[in-house]
Amino acid sequence: MRSRISQPERLRALGEKLNRYINKLLDIIFVSNIYCIGCGAIIDKSRRYSLCNDCMENMSWTSAKTCEQCGRSLDASRMEKRCYFCRTANHKYDGGYPCTGYHERERKIISDLKAGKQAYIAGHLADIIFDKLVSLNVLENIDILLPVPANAKNERKRGFNQSELIASRVFEKCAENVKGLQYYTDVLHRDKKGVQMKGKSSEERRMNIKGQILLSETKAHLVRGKTVLLIDDVYTTGATADECAKVLKSAGAIKVCFAGFAIGN
Repeated sequence: MRSRISQPERLRALGEKLNRYINKLLDIIFVSNIYCIGCGAIIDKSRRYSLCNDCMENMSWTSAKTCEQCGRSLDASRMEKRCYFCRTANHKYDGGYPCTGYHERERKIISDLKAGKQAYIAGHLADIIFDKLVSLNVLENIDILLPVPANAKNERKRGFNQSELIASRVFEKCAENVKGLQYYTDVLHRDKKGVQMKGKSSEERRMNIKGQILLSETKAHLVRGKTVLLIDDVYTTGATADECAKVLKSAGAIKVCFAGFAIGN
């Protein structure tokens, strides 16, 4: 006798299928591969990550030696294993995998994605993040991918959650090579009364984010005993990653890490 598929499972499967179709449609609709996402120069469509030679060479890619906590680049000549920020913080998350620093070039890319509403850029950032994760051999240890939930006001304004766009593309690429990996968009969400974080100091961010990341009561069981990887566009102070990790671990997650395009200094 065939087992019946529950309505929630059908809806989740339909949502994942829809995400895959949307990503493919974005690739077709948007003329994303003739301009460099870093500087706007005209480039060949075959260019990796849609970056020109200059941007590819001068992006502030994370170095070989990185902070064992957050993944920031470290000076190879120094003995420290953690950056200054992580030595002075009590982070709740277990590790970070950023791809670049957060300087003028990277800021332009993120600004074009979010303020410029150029959603196709998310696909290129996802490719960068995926390649980073592959190079570090961490994917085989991950059970669940989750996008960091966006501020509701910001999401309505731009029409999308950039972290969800990036995460869905990362999952699509992972699904071809990583067996058993799960992806959910509705495990975490933000309190609708949450304030915007842009322009806030590190301490203000930590105070403002407290209690703002919420866990779906009907989805809490999904993370129990699991290793979770959060996907975001930019890591600044770690306040959001910490709050997400705290909530997930309270539901029984064993380990929570994050991956993102850029990390602030």
